[in-house]
This record gives sequence, C-alpha cells and structure tokens, in this order.
Amino acid sequence: MLAFRFLIILFVISFSSFAIAQDEAQDEAFESAVIAIIEYAQIERNSKAWKSFSEQFENVKNKYQKDIKERQDELQIQQDKLQKSVQILTPEKFAIEEKKFRDAVSELQQQTARHKRNLDTVFNKARRQFQINIAGVATEIAKKYKIDVVLNKSSNNSTLFFWTEKLSITDEVLKKFDEKFPESLIKIEDNLSE
Repeated sequence: MLAFRFLIILFVISFSSFAIAQDEAQDEAFESAVIAIIEYAQIERNSKAWKSFSEQFENVKNKYQKDIKERQDELQIQQDKLQKSVQILTPEKFAIEEKKFRDAVSELQQQTARHKRNLDTVFNKARRQFQINIAGVATEIAKKYKIDVVLNKSSNNSTLFFWTEKLSITDEVLKKFDEKFPESLIKIEDNLSE
C-alpha cells in the first residue's frame, strides 16, 4: 500500500512538473511574440500602382459616361421629333417609329448596365489583386524581421484599440510594394468585356 501511495505521489509530482514546464514554455512563447501593424487602406491609397489604376479607371469611367450622355442626347432629339410627328404620321407608321425609339432606349439601358457591371468587375478584380500582393509584401517583411503576427489597422476595425507607431510597418510595406509594383497591377482595357 505504501508503494502504491509512493507511485501516486511520484505521478502527481511528475505531472505537476510537466504542467509547470509547459506553462513556462507557453509564457516564453507569448513573451517573445513579435507583432506588427499595417494600415492596408493607407498602403492601397498611397501606392503608385493604385494611383495608376485609379487614373485608368476614371478615364474609362468618364469615357463610358460621355458615350452614354451623347446617346441620351441623340435619344432626346429622336423623342422630340417623334412627338412632333404624331400629327403627321399615320397611326401605324407612328407605332413603328415609337417602337424603334423604345428599342433604342432599352438598348441604351442595357448598355449602361453592361458598362456598370464591367467597371464593378474590373474594380473588384483590381482590389483582390492589390490585397494579395500587399499581403505578399507584408509577409516578406514579416519574415525578414521575424514578425509572428501582422494585424491590419483600419478605420472600421474595432478590435484594435491601441497601438504604438513603432509597431507599424506600413511605410516599409508601401515602399517595397511601390518598388515591386510601380504601375497598375491590371490594365483596365484588357479586362473589359463588351
């Protein structure tokens, strides 16, 4: 019986020592964890590639808007002529002309929707490419400095309450990103479908 008690006491002490050693190892791991912060939105907004993309995007968007405005003006003229011809044309001929006008309006609405879809698709594709590449650059820097965790500080991120500027690698990520990607990551014209 004494031997059994001795074995139980030895087991408890061994288990306690193991648990204490494990807790100490965990404490050391937490003490040595290196954390950094990036501000993704700032990197995206200030990068050369995003500025290049934004310029392309605005040019295409303005071209679409100009084309649509010109077509709307043409349709307005066509509508005015149609209204004036109501007294001149036969009801059958007027119905044919009115149908042509409605078809043209419908086509413009479809074209406008296509343009909007195209722009949304290209914008979302560009944003995904930027996220992937910014994450890649941040990962490179994290490996270089043996950083364990990189957190994104954004204006809508309510989980990050406090941080000091010395934890930020935003400027370094932006600099490296600009070196790797001085131009837009995608060419808008190559990614538009008609």
